[in-house]
Amino acid sequence: MRYHLQFRFFLGILSVLAGGFIFVSCNSSINTPDVTPTEIIASPTITPTITPTQTPQPPLVVLIAPPSSDPVLADNLQSLLSELATQAGLQFNLTQIFTATDFSTNDIRIVFSLPPDPGIAEMAAAAPNTQFVAIGIPGLQASSNISLISTSVNRPDQAGFLAGIIAATTTDDFRVGVIYPSETALGKAARRGFSKGVSFYCGLCQPVNPPYPLSNYPLFYELPAAAVQLDWDAAIVYFNEWQVKTIYITPDLTDIGLSEYLAKADFQIISHGTPANSLQDKWTASIGTGDALQMVQSHWEDFLSGKGGFTIEAPIEISFANERQLSPGKRHFIDGILSDLSNGYIDTGVDPVTGEWKP
Repeated sequence: MRYHLQFRFFLGILSVLAGGFIFVSCNSSINTPDVTPTEIIASPTITPTITPTQTPQPPLVVLIAPPSSDPVLADNLQSLLSELATQAGLQFNLTQIFTATDFSTNDIRIVFSLPPDPGIAEMAAAAPNTQFVAIGIPGLQASSNISLISTSVNRPDQAGFLAGIIAATTTDDFRVGVIYPSETALGKAARRGFSKGVSFYCGLCQPVNPPYPLSNYPLFYELPAAAVQLDWDAAIVYFNEWQVKTIYITPDLTDIGLSEYLAKADFQIISHGTPANSLQDKWTASIGTGDALQMVQSHWEDFLSGKGGFTIEAPIEISFANERQLSPGKRHFIDGILSDLSNGYIDTGVDPVTGEWKP
């Protein structure tokens, strides 16, 4: 009976163990599902679209050089202004035509212009914040934003005086003369200035050898308003009669070929402008004005800072010299007189506007 109970107890334990085994096996199969791995895709980063903004262009410096302007001066100004504009962080533009409407689409700091006048006054009125610089353009008035640079002889009396000094210094027996149009104030001022310059150097200017003109040298010859070659021939006869060797031709006669005509007639010439290569042996000197480029450069900072209203008159100078006629010693002497003349230490005694002697 005891063995029977033990056996039943043993079977009970086996049943419990077997059932636990089955329970664990079943739970293992149910609680371990198949998991399919999923791929994780990162969302793309959205970069905002940036609309490019236009970089503001630097202000402009403009040179107006019309087709008929001096090409050499235009080229030299172009080089200078381009360099100055670049140094100041500005743009440079060269153009032949420019009008007031161009200011509506451009930021323009300074406008330089060569003749003929492209309408500076109208443009200055339309662009009051722009500085205008007229180089060698007559008939304009300076204003708050218009400056004038003169490239012509504004003191014909001083030009004549300097020519008289050169003529008397380089000519034997002071046999010199001047030819001019009598009806112009400029011609009269230059003629009287020449007379004063000659006498400043040689006093009475009496020659050692004949002929002896009653009025002494210099001699004068007036051309009529509409002079022709016959008038030029008459002037040559007159000057040859008195053995004149050097002739000064006033500024208002330099564009009609008279200088060349007289040079070919074997006179030494003092005039204005640059002589042709074929005439340089007969050309003692030319009276000119200061370099326009130098005047632009000396006032550049004023123009750049918005200052205007300047009237800049170029001082006279010797723009061409025949070294055979003007030795270094003579040139040194003449340059000293020119310095005193330009600085006001020498007065010609001539009114440069009317051409008459001052009272």
